This record gives sequence, structure tokens and C-alpha cells, in this order.
Amino acid sequence: MTDTPAPRLTIALAGMAERLDQLTPETLPPLPGVVWHLFIQGPADRVAAARPRLTAEGRRRDIRLSALESRGVARSRNAALAAVETELLLFADDDLTFHPAGIAALIDRFNRLPGADLLCARLTDETGRPRKRYVPDGTPLRWFNCGRVGTPELALRPARVRAAGVRFDPAFGAGQPDWMGDEYIFLCDALRAGLRGWHVDVTPASHPAESSGLRQSPEAMAVRRRVLIRALGRGRSLAVRLAFAWRHRRSLDGWRSWLAFLRP
Repeated sequence: MTDTPAPRLTIALAGMAERLDQLTPETLPPLPGVVWHLFIQGPADRVAAARPRLTAEGRRRDIRLSALESRGVARSRNAALAAVETELLLFADDDLTFHPAGIAALIDRFNRLPGADLLCARLTDETGRPRKRYVPDGTPLRWFNCGRVGTPELALRPARVRAAGVRFDPAFGAGQPDWMGDEYIFLCDALRAGLRGWHVDVTPASHPAESSGLRQSPEAMAVRRRVLIRALGRGRSLAVRLAFAWRHRRSLDGWRSWLAFLRP
């Protein structure tokens, strides 16, 4: 009998216990070399009750569930970073539709880029259209070209990230008052730590067109100000905040909002 090869990629799916019913074995298809690991925030008994349904009473060995007492998506990402044992890690959310061919292509791209610590892929919306303008394929990851990367577009080599001491900042992201920007802060921290990455024209999943990270409002701009300061520092972020404020000036409610966005 031939031994089954060890999995190479973990897809770490962050979700809430109250949304477990929308996940089925069909939404988490068996894929060669892939393990699904669900990091679920909410009552542990509800997660335990969902385990037999998702693993088909033990027949699915590629689906794992972990119940988390913490709140906030960044903490789920950190739990995944700490727990996964595979060579590769792809982050995911519980409202994605996965594309097996895109996931296989992502693994292949890591094979062809041994120096890549991180890869930023692309998502489409539910109609198959790109969700936003993306950086061209093969572009090196830089602080000025990763501001629109969503966490479900992010794949990495977890052992290298752990060795660099990089984690998600739990003060940012869904479930926190500063409800976005956790991925941008993570990527800027990774680049400062010396990690290298590239943007790749690979689509591992699709996501509904509506997203909290795409909102434009005075409240959202206030959060973005704090994200930019945390990611880049107060001084370095000033020019970026000025350019961002001008580009999104309709989202700023008068000169007081401008001054608030630009203040040190």
C-alpha cells in the first residue's frame, strides 16, 4: 500500500459558530495535498456538534475544527499561524466559494518561487468579475502596493513567518472597533521583518462584491487613519494620508475631517 503524501497546504478558515450551518462538506471539497482547518469563535459545544456533520463521521480526515474563546478575526489568523504544521497556509473566510484549480495553481506558484515567503492572490466576486483593480502578476510586494490586499488573498510559508516574529495585530480587523486594516498592517510588519512576497494572478476563491474594507464614509476614513499610522508610523504615513485624503475627499465631511485625518 502506498502511503498518502503529507498535506502541503492548510486552508485556515475563520468564522463564527452561529454561521457553521452554512458550511457543508461540499463547500470544503477534498483537494490533493490540502487540509481544511476551521478556527471558529463561539460556544465550543456548537463547534463540537458541527464536527460529525463536516467530517462525515470520521470519513473526512482533511477537515479539522478548533473552537476559540477569543474574539476578532485577527486572533483567528494568529491561532492559525501558531497551529498549522503544513509548509503552506492560505487564509479564508466562511463566505467564500473555493476554486480547486486556483488553489492548485497557488501551490504551483510557491513551487516556482522558493524565495517567496508570502504570495498575494486575487479574488473575484460572485459573478466571476475581479473585485477590484489588482497589481500586475509577478510584482514584488511593497508597502505601497499591498493596501488593497484582503486576508483571503494571502498565502504564506508559516514557519518563516513565525521565525520572523510576525503576527496580526489583534487591535485591528473584523470584530474590533478598528474593523479593517489588519492585513495591511500584517504585510507592512512582514516586509519590515525582511520577508519577501509577490502579487500573483491566481484566483483561489470568490467573495461577495460587498465588503467592509471597501466602505467609504467619515467613520471608515477615521479607521483608515489609525491603520496607516500603525502600519507606517506617524511621520512616514503623513504624505500617504494626504494623498489618500485627496483621493477620497468626498468621504471626508468638511475641513475638520481633513484636519483630523492628517493630524499627527
